Amino acid sequence: LALARDRLPKQPEPPRAKSHWDYVLDEMEWMATDYREEDRWKQSMRKREAKSIEKFFADAQLRAERAERDNRYRLVRISGVL
Repeated sequence: LALARDRLPKQPEPPRAKSHWDYVLDEMEWMATDYREEDRWKQSMRKREAKSIEKFFADAQLRAERAERDNRYRLVRISGVL
């Protein structure tokens, strides 16, 4: 215990200039953030594209049903004229 009391207090380290490795670490941090954001963006685009494809096929089915109904109505009108 006596040695710990007699020890000098810890001195703060002086600021140091950035080394090449510090720049590499900054770049790695930036790339990780960029990849994460790009992945989120791609996922949202996939969801949007899937919804638009689903809507397209639902609309296509409605168009086909409407065309069939209109065709039947047209045939009934033609047969009524004859």
